[in-house]
Amino acid sequence: MKASASKLIFALTILGLSSLLSGCFGWSKKEFGIPSERGCYEAHLLEAINANLQRKPIYSKMAEKIGGQRLKALSERVSNKLLNMEKSALIGRMYYDYHAEKLGAQSLGIVCNEFVSMENIQAPKWTEKPTYPFTLVSHREIKKELSLSLRKVHFDDIQNISQKWIDELNHTPMYNCMTRHLLESIRRIAFYAQTYPVSSKITWLSEDLIRGHVMALDSTAQLDLMAHSLQEKGIPIVCNDVPHVDLPAGSL
Repeated sequence: MKASASKLIFALTILGLSSLLSGCFGWSKKEFGIPSERGCYEAHLLEAINANLQRKPIYSKMAEKIGGQRLKALSERVSNKLLNMEKSALIGRMYYDYHAEKLGAQSLGIVCNEFVSMENIQAPKWTEKPTYPFTLVSHREIKKELSLSLRKVHFDDIQNISQKWIDELNHTPMYNCMTRHLLESIRRIAFYAQTYPVSSKITWLSEDLIRGHVMALDSTAQLDLMAHSLQEKGIPIVCNDVPHVDLPAGSL
């Protein structure tokens, strides 16, 4: 973290998570197999990319059926933005997976416990249209609260702040879905950070994982705003494309 090279990798990771590099790379489908030797951070993202590459044409056809070319184009823009965010975040594998292995932290599960499988994401099928209006959540306020606690490295506060906003978003479950996903992830990272032995001196990796997610909130705001015009018509794009990131049973 203190070395200039590590700082550069972290800076690039933040850029990736914020999707500032979206569209700068030419990935192809065949590149996204998931060999067993992948680190947990990289494997999670590759799994997500695989799933969402397959779902993109499904949503495109759903949108075209009810809204013609205009809505089809919007669906494809939403899918492309989600995929570009995930692809850009892959830069982080050079940082998170590398340090987890270097520190021997994998034996404790750090950078593995924090992620959940894509196996249980919901199918890309029509849903009931929401009966409530869309309101974009205040990402500025979320970032402000989380950043303050992060500066003080209060993982319990970070977990509680995330839970507070998740509870608010759960009143309108078909909107702000990427924001909810990031908050659930932050909550899980903060929870596990409190379980690692202080003597291991590895929770700075947890801090950096949270920091990256907080910085990504600006991009999630853009994605959620783009997606709501499809979601209000019963197309669960984004909402059904990210897993529910829960905490271990009995931890709430």
